[in-house]
Amino acid sequence: MARKRKKKNLLDADFLSSISMSTPWGESPNSGTSVSRLSRGNTCVQKGQYLSKTELKKFVEERSAVHVEYIRQTHMTKRRAMMIGCLCIVASCALLVFAPEHRETTSYAVSLALVIVAGGAFGYGQISLKSKEHELRVDAD
Repeated sequence: MARKRKKKNLLDADFLSSISMSTPWGESPNSGTSVSRLSRGNTCVQKGQYLSKTELKKFVEERSAVHVEYIRQTHMTKRRAMMIGCLCIVASCALLVFAPEHRETTSYAVSLALVIVAGGAFGYGQISLKSKEHELRVDAD
């Protein structure tokens, strides 16, 4: 009869006495623990030797919390950029509708600029407008 193997816990100090984690955002300040940083390009790798199971567990929990906060802030920034883009589109439309008399040309130019800003806020790298006589192309480069 075959014996079942006991699963090894990754946070067990007997099984794993060191850990290496990298961050997606680049180099960050040292946390004050016995962790050394090795920079490779745009990635920061932290390696450390830990004396006890509790220190290893605390390190993994704290770094996981940092990663969760980074993801949360990244999505919050994207939502804010979309809100700014929507406000620019609404302001552009309102400017066209409520333009003062004999100031239509200026309001068209400002509305076009607001549409271009909104496109950039939404993340478009290229915006192009065509008419019979003119063509406008705006690139991120």
